[in-house]
Amino acid sequence: MLYFFSAVIGGAVTGFFLTFMIYTLTFWLSIENNILVLFILCITFFLYECKLNTLRLPSVKWQVPSSWLQGSRNLNMIVWGLILGSGMFTYIPFTTFYYLHLFTGFLFEPLYGFLAGSLYGAGRTAATFGINAFRCTTMKHSNKIVRVMWGSNSIFRILTLLFYIFFLLIFYFKLDF
Repeated sequence: MLYFFSAVIGGAVTGFFLTFMIYTLTFWLSIENNILVLFILCITFFLYECKLNTLRLPSVKWQVPSSWLQGSRNLNMIVWGLILGSGMFTYIPFTTFYYLHLFTGFLFEPLYGFLAGSLYGAGRTAATFGINAFRCTTMKHSNKIVRVMWGSNSIFRILTLLFYIFFLLIFYFKLDF
């Protein structure tokens, strides 16, 4: 549970600060202009996910050094959760992290970035809990299951598409207010 809660905290803090930075740069624009920019980004990111264009996504592509995980088990889970939950310090090959914070920064106040970031941090732990559950139920095939879960880009593309559809619906309702 320490891992989960520290990932949520790491995501929430990162979400707040990224949303705050974007919000301070864009709050003076009209909602229509913000939505137009986000729509263009959404299309660009979707084409990237489908491998129809290339982008250089900002990412540190860094792994947690093993020397950082030399402490107690609880401390290791907190460090790992904070770093993974924040999303900024590790490799992220998919665009949902970037789109989530752009979306909240362009359309909402920074407090919503806190909420979106905490949900992102919680989501980053889902794969770990899923893999652990599979390993506990079927130790015989655990390595194969892990390779299938992490090697399936189509699952991530489908989830990303659903993510975009969800936010496009929010765009629609945001314009009606």
